[in-house]
Amino acid sequence: MEYNTLVIAWTGIILLGVAIYVILDGFDLGVGMLYPFVSTERDRTLIMNSVGPVWDGNETWLILGGASLFAIFPIAYSVVLSGLYIPIVLLLISLIFRGISFEFRHSAEASKRYIWNRTFFLGSVFTGFFQGIIVGALIQGFDFIPAAEAVNAPVGYVSKGALDLVMGGNSMSWLSPFTIVTGISLTIFYALLGSTWLIKKTEGQLQSQIRQIAKKIAIMFFVLATMILIWTIIMWRTELFAAENVWKLYIFAMAYILAIGVSFILMKSIHKGSTHWQPFMYTLLLTVLGAIGLIAFLLPYIVPFQVTVFQAASAYSAMSFAFIGAVIFIPVVLVYTGYIYYVFRGKVQEEEIY
Repeated sequence: MEYNTLVIAWTGIILLGVAIYVILDGFDLGVGMLYPFVSTERDRTLIMNSVGPVWDGNETWLILGGASLFAIFPIAYSVVLSGLYIPIVLLLISLIFRGISFEFRHSAEASKRYIWNRTFFLGSVFTGFFQGIIVGALIQGFDFIPAAEAVNAPVGYVSKGALDLVMGGNSMSWLSPFTIVTGISLTIFYALLGSTWLIKKTEGQLQSQIRQIAKKIAIMFFVLATMILIWTIIMWRTELFAAENVWKLYIFAMAYILAIGVSFILMKSIHKGSTHWQPFMYTLLLTVLGAIGLIAFLLPYIVPFQVTVFQAASAYSAMSFAFIGAVIFIPVVLVYTGYIYYVFRGKVQEEEIY
């Protein structure tokens, strides 16, 4: 396999891994975000049990994305970590607290269970928020200067090595109004995934309550997604309206028009009391459309309009060696994941403990 072909293949693998992570871990993060909106411990137990068998396996795809980025696109990996230390550390702390809440809530005395209810909620919210911050920082882009000027660079400049550039800014450069909005938006989207997952997994009064919540979340997400799309186009208008990049705007328009149609169908399916799995599937379709827009914006860049995937890629020997492992083990993980979801299909029951 030629070098460029291998780079394209690995780009596809990483994008697939990230997309699967957003879907799978997205809905179980969203489930945690809905904890304060149900009134009884029985309902909270049902909500947690709905993701109990699968939540830790869902995070496999986050590890795949991070490890692949380190091995295959080390320059991009160094940029992400060097420029985003604080949100990444806060993200990991949120994941830790959210993870332990699964175990500790089950073992805690009834009088202390509220502590782990709040931990589960806050860990889920901040995980989604800081993931959105990281995505927003990537879309927003980074400031670079030639390495020759780095001698006089302010504190906080980070080397980008192979491209003979350094990254400008300080430890808080990732924080901006745009990244805050993307952080909130991804959090809301995870809540939408979680609510439609619960429509699929629950029944009765709890399901009816979740349907009412899901309607409001869907409207909030569509408004925020529209804001981000317009903001991104304005922010990168010079590059996007250049002749070689106009095709990206056409894809944005197509994906957005389709998203409007899917959103109307989603709202109708949420409102219809006889639907169960349909709202979740329509939300997954929105995920696909959003991914298409984001991929169209980024490619062929890994850092928008600054570093291409070919510039950031590792040596051929490293990519080819890792590719063999990916071809062998990713299908195994996919089959195992599918089997787990098949085994735990159907409505969740209160007496089931995982």
